[in-house]
Amino acid sequence: MSLEDRVARIHRADLKDLPDIVLAADEDRFIQYQWRIIHRGLKLILKKMDPTKDREPKDVQVRILRRMIYGRGDILCIARTGFGKSLIFHAFSILTGKITLQIIPLSKLGDEQFQDIKKLDGARPCLLTLAVSDSEAKSVVGLSMLLSIESCHSSSL
Repeated sequence: MSLEDRVARIHRADLKDLPDIVLAADEDRFIQYQWRIIHRGLKLILKKMDPTKDREPKDVQVRILRRMIYGRGDILCIARTGFGKSLIFHAFSILTGKITLQIIPLSKLGDEQFQDIKKLDGARPCLLTLAVSDSEAKSVVGLSMLLSIESCHSSSL
């Protein structure tokens, strides 16, 4: 099946099939497909997160993900609460099959993110908090040493 046919069928794909489609377009000769693959993949992810809504991803989310996935430039995203930054993190893992490490300073927000990711087929979220014992955390992530962030402080000079 051609890449164009695969892109046209993304809306019917399983989330687990997306990394193969994304990887197939990782050449300069397929640049014209990359935007559509990311856009349609994001739309599918949004539908899986809430099947009752037909939401469109923001163009900026697609642009950021395209740069992250295909290495087409640096990224700095400063956006307001509710913009959809978390979707970018979730989608990166689903679209590439790679691990995303997201450090969230608020445990309530971390719980919400964890619940959102659990809704997606094939996603394997892991939430590490201070309530998780060292042995539990090591068994989940396979690390011999963990970095624990107990509080975040900022100061102005």
